[in-house]
Amino acid sequence: MRYWFLSISFVVHFVSFGQTKITISIADYKGDSLYVGREVGKEHTVLEKLMRKSPNEPFIFVANKQLGESVLFAQKPSEKKSYQFLFHPNDTDFDVIVETKNKLEINFKNHAKNSAFYPKLDYVVKLSYRIADSLSGYQQMDSLLTLMQSDQLINAIDSLFSLINDRPSSTNYFINQLLNLYQTQHVGFDKAYIHLVDKYVKSGKYNFSPEEITNKSSQADEYRNLMINSILPDFTVFKENKEAVNLYSLQSNIIILIFWSPTCSHCQKAMPQVALFNEKYKNENLKILAICDKGGDKVATCWPFINDNKMNNLINAADGNRSYNQKLKMRKIPKIFILDKNKKVILKDFNILELEKYYNYCKAKVG
Repeated sequence: MRYWFLSISFVVHFVSFGQTKITISIADYKGDSLYVGREVGKEHTVLEKLMRKSPNEPFIFVANKQLGESVLFAQKPSEKKSYQFLFHPNDTDFDVIVETKNKLEINFKNHAKNSAFYPKLDYVVKLSYRIADSLSGYQQMDSLLTLMQSDQLINAIDSLFSLINDRPSSTNYFINQLLNLYQTQHVGFDKAYIHLVDKYVKSGKYNFSPEEITNKSSQADEYRNLMINSILPDFTVFKENKEAVNLYSLQSNIIILIFWSPTCSHCQKAMPQVALFNEKYKNENLKILAICDKGGDKVATCWPFINDNKMNNLINAADGNRSYNQKLKMRKIPKIFILDKNKKVILKDFNILELEKYYNYCKAKVG
């Protein structure tokens, strides 16, 4: 997977007492004007329209220190998207270029060379993406799973915020950046998301509205129930002939639980491969419960897809009421879990097309 993220850097010099000169350069932007403003929660206030004579020149914004610690933004007149950056009156010698990059990395270049917390932020982000990166080989997988289940990332987050606890706007900004990162549901990110919400969002020290606190707390609680090493709750689904299937009734060393939909493009590619995988390993102590996530009358669309794609060797089921989601509260399809015989989550949220690799890893783990 690849995501769009913003990479920001800037250069700041003091003009005179009480003011800071911020030089803003935006890669590949040839326009002659730029808006600079301030963000407070969801409100955006334009402070100044900047002009330049040549596309090769940067934009110059002179910030008054009376702004205090602020999340500022630069915005092209022709776009709604804004580019955020931080301002603090005590920071000196800022450094920064604004650019967007299509790659799996957030590179917060040193916003302020004299501020110790930026290297900490860089470490948190790199550690996060070390977890998110594609797993390959048992040794690397073991190492990464150990990292996910340890407190190394959480300790790094706490170390970062301990350095900026006197900067509530900066802390709020980075909490939001990391929450957005960790809700992408890479394996192990749920633990970091829960920690951020429990320790920081709920604390009342930062600029989160009651609605934001409620929403983020709710999402954290949903993640909490589905973490690696948690035991999934029992639920009931139904085969095409209305026969009930309970998760806890399945007896096997390993149970693969997949939620899919016939209208999901990734599922359309992956589920026939799951059927082939099951045929290859049918003599092993393994069961695959494939649950079509359609509700109501649309459940009827599940069975033709199963037949057409030769998935009949799986334990196929559905529930028009989607009652299982009251316990699991899944936000995305497809969703996959590998469980042990006690229904404990060994692994989850990986690319279903790489199921065989992850199955063999989990099989080695449970013995």
